[in-house]
Amino acid sequence: MAKRRPAGILLLCLIMVWLSVAAFWNAWLVLRGAEFLPVYMTPIMIAYGFAAMATVVGLWSLRHWALNALKVWMFVCGLLILGLGFYFNILVTSGILGLFGLTIFVAVLFGFVYGYVEKTVTQTDA
Repeated sequence: MAKRRPAGILLLCLIMVWLSVAAFWNAWLVLRGAEFLPVYMTPIMIAYGFAAMATVVGLWSLRHWALNALKVWMFVCGLLILGLGFYFNILVTSGILGLFGLTIFVAVLFGFVYGYVEKTVTQTDA
């Protein structure tokens, strides 16, 4: 019998697919010469795209290893925030304090997302 996918997991999968496509698209644009992001961020954007897609596969199939894929995606997302935070520090007035606030907000949000995914996957994983 097929497992019924919870609505929250479905929504998270759709968001992660969109984030993966956006990451690959941005990496491609930067490699083609777009100057809106630094070139040194390209490998991180590509890793972000692959980590997001791996998370989607794990979540979609409701496998326990999706938790590890989600951790990897969160780590790469943290690298992306740090890299872009220091790059955009020139453009914003909040500087390091704003980057710190964003990092705390994202960490709390990731904690809630991880808790939900962990609870959902462990209940449905046989």
